[in-house]
Amino acid sequence: MFRRVLSRCLAIQQTTQVHVIDGSGAKVVKVIAPVQQGPAVREGRVGGEFSCSVKATAQTSLKQRKSKGFQRVFIGEVKRGLLVTCRKQTHRPSGIRVSFAQNTAILIDKEKKEPLSSIKYPMQLEVKRRKYPKVLAKHEGVLF
Repeated sequence: MFRRVLSRCLAIQQTTQVHVIDGSGAKVVKVIAPVQQGPAVREGRVGGEFSCSVKATAQTSLKQRKSKGFQRVFIGEVKRGLLVTCRKQTHRPSGIRVSFAQNTAILIDKEKKEPLSSIKYPMQLEVKRRKYPKVLAKHEGVLF
């Protein structure tokens, strides 16, 4: 019973600012609300989806904008995100505790559940356990 409680690491809630690590053009997003099953869920965790508003974007060159597959995001636009690392310690059943320097996420498509661009940064194993095969297919980094 004790381990089950510890494995549920609640990492983000409403108004949390999260850094974006994919190539979609967004740099910082602000959490509107976690998207999870169940009544009155107010907190999200690693591998969980959330709706967010884009707060900062990267400056892009004209060549990047014209490249194939580039999706531009704008400040104030509402998107769906997937939390891939968090600052709060995640307790695993093996007894290991994992935490990262900052909260990071990727932007995903609402219907297809696939990322908007490729991912080259490390992600936590909990994302793999949540069964996002299209996210893992575009991931080129390391799973921690």
